[in-house]
Formats: sequence, structure tokens, C-alpha cells
Amino acid sequence: MKFRGAGGRPPGSAELEWNVATELGNGFEDELREFLAADDVDVDADPLFRERLRRQLWALLLKQMADDDPGSPGETN
Repeated sequence: MKFRGAGGRPPGSAELEWNVATELGNGFEDELREFLAADDVDVDADPLFRERLRRQLWALLLKQMADDDPGSPGETN
């Protein structure tokens, strides 16, 4: 015999879900603060890497624009 509560869940599942969510949330705020703190750190990237990344991103953007509009020419630098 299967006992089902509201929504087809076993009795007590809402409490279990709350406990799991609470446990997952413990420490999350600290980790989030640490992650967001990295935005305040000034990092000097290698100029060659930055230029290569800029070119790759630009090429991807142009390709995406060309794919969205078949009549436009996709140029790359």
C-alpha cells in the first residue's frame, strides 16, 4: 500500500525538501560574497591573450550575426 500526501508526495516530503534546501543554503552566502569579491580585484591579463580573445569574440559575433541574417556578409579581422 502506498501512502501519498498532497501532490502525490510521500508524507513528510515537504519537511525533507525544506531540510535539504536549508542544508544546501548553509554557507552559500559566504561563498557568494567570496565569488563576488573577485570583481573588485584588478587582474592584468597578458596583452597578447587579450587581443587574441578580442579577435575570437569578434569573429564569433560576426558569425552569429551572419547566421541570423543570411543576406549579410560576415567579415573577420
